Amino acid sequence: MTVTLAIVAQPGPASIAGLEGSFPWGQATVAWPGDPPRADVVVTLGEVPVGDREPDVRWIGDAAAGGAPPSGRRVIATAGDGLWSRAPWPVRDDLFELDPPDPDGALLLVTSHEDLHAGLIEKLTGRGLRVRTAPELTAAALAGAAMVAFPPVWDGDPLPGARQEAAPAAVFAPLAARRPVIAPRAQLTFGLLPGVDHLAASTDDDVVQYADALESFPEAFAPQVALGRVAAERQRASTLYGRLVEELATAAPRSAAPRG
Repeated sequence: MTVTLAIVAQPGPASIAGLEGSFPWGQATVAWPGDPPRADVVVTLGEVPVGDREPDVRWIGDAAAGGAPPSGRRVIATAGDGLWSRAPWPVRDDLFELDPPDPDGALLLVTSHEDLHAGLIEKLTGRGLRVRTAPELTAAALAGAAMVAFPPVWDGDPLPGARQEAAPAAVFAPLAARRPVIAPRAQLTFGLLPGVDHLAASTDDDVVQYADALESFPEAFAPQVALGRVAAERQRASTLYGRLVEELATAAPRSAAPRG
C-alpha cells in the first residue's frame, strides 16, 4: 500500500528539510501553512497551522529549547521537555546535489539574534572576512555561501569550552551541501564529531578564529568537509521520512530520546 505524506512548512524550512516525489515507501509533497493537507501522514516543520487536522508529527526544530513544547501527541525538537523524540531536521535530498561552494563566497552567519551578535559581526569584518547574515537557513542562502556558522547564544559571557544543550536543527543541511560548518559546542551533537566533521565554537572569538582559518587554508579542511557530507547522509530526507512513516504505522508511546 502506498502512503502519502504531506510536509507542511514555510518556504525556508521546506527548502532545507522538505521532500517531494515518489519513493519506495510512498509519495511526498510539501503543503503551505493554512492549506488543508490531503495525505495519510501529515508532518509540520516549525510551528505552523494546518487547519482542523492534528498533525501526526510536529517537527519544530529548535523552538522547544528552554520552554514547553507545543501541543501535540508527537513533537520532535533538538531540546525541550515532554518530547516524543529529540532530533535535528532532515536534509532535503536536493541539497546533496548543490554545486560546490564558490571560493569567493561569503561566510553565512545564521542568527535570529543579530543584535546579540553585532560584536561578532564586527570582529569578523574586522578580519577582512565577507559576511552575510540570515535569520534562518534556506537553500538559496546556502547555495551562495562558502561556509556556514551557527554562532553560540548565551545569556552572559561563556567560559571557554562551554556547551549548549544541543546542536542546531538545521546543522546537517550545509554539511550535505559540502560547506564547512561552525556550530555551537553542544552536549548533544546527534552523532557529529567536533573537529572531525565540523568545527565547534563556545565563544564569538572561537567563531572568528575558525572562520579566518577556513578562509585562509580551505584545502586543510577538505577532509573535514568530506566527512561532514558522510555524516549528513544519515539525515537524508527520503530516508528519514520513510522511516518515520514506517514507525507511525506501528507507533507505540515512547519517551524522548536522541535520534541519530
